[in-house]
Amino acid sequence: MPITDISDLIENDLVEKEVLTDLGVTRMNASSQNGIYENVFIADEDESQCFLYRWEFHSNFRTGFWEVDVFTTSSLKIGIHRTIIKQKKI
Repeated sequence: MPITDISDLIENDLVEKEVLTDLGVTRMNASSQNGIYENVFIADEDESQCFLYRWEFHSNFRTGFWEVDVFTTSSLKIGIHRTIIKQKKI
């Protein structure tokens, strides 16, 4: 599936399925502002918050999935329910 057909769906999923929230991202640039760092902070906002200002899509031909590289203003925080739990061998 071409990226032009899927990019809006992926962006919506990041927000609507709360993937960004689970990663500690508090705000995302509009698609038209993708990659523009200057518009990230609004006056009187806490600069310690995590804002997503750029994202890039890549196809992984081996797996058949689209991947997203994200660029944020601070470190991501992975919630416990988003982590992979390794099971101990018995």
